[in-house]
Amino acid sequence: SELRNMVYQSLASGVKGLTFWAYEAGEFKLYKTPAGLKNVKRITGEVQTLSPILLSDELKAAPLLITKNPALLTRCFVHDKKTFLMAVNLTRAKTKIEVSAITGQISGEVKVLFDEKALTTKDGKLSEEIEPIGVRVYEIIIK
Repeated sequence: SELRNMVYQSLASGVKGLTFWAYEAGEFKLYKTPAGLKNVKRITGEVQTLSPILLSDELKAAPLLITKNPALLTRCFVHDKKTFLMAVNLTRAKTKIEVSAITGQISGEVKVLFDEKALTTKDGKLSEEIEPIGVRVYEIIIK
């Protein structure tokens, strides 16, 4: 969870490349356990899936209004005429995110990438609690 959170903090901050370094690498056992290897593969797959969005030359400031919350790091992307919102919980407490469209409304269903779920909006707004050090990537349709 911490490694995934750190990767997404970097992506939300605009990096164009990732590299990993472990202090005391001889003691670093993340890749030596089945669970650790599974998580590293998950993160790698997610970043690969997001690459066209992250590297897109399209507008980077999507038409969304995100309620200010110092516990969240967010970044909007527009790719292939779709709006994506990355949200990273920087704390070890549940944190609420609230999102609305600057013009129009967010459609009734918002897809949450990599979590195989969708959220239903209320009055054209997205609201959700993100778990401690959690990450969300939303695909949002504005109508």
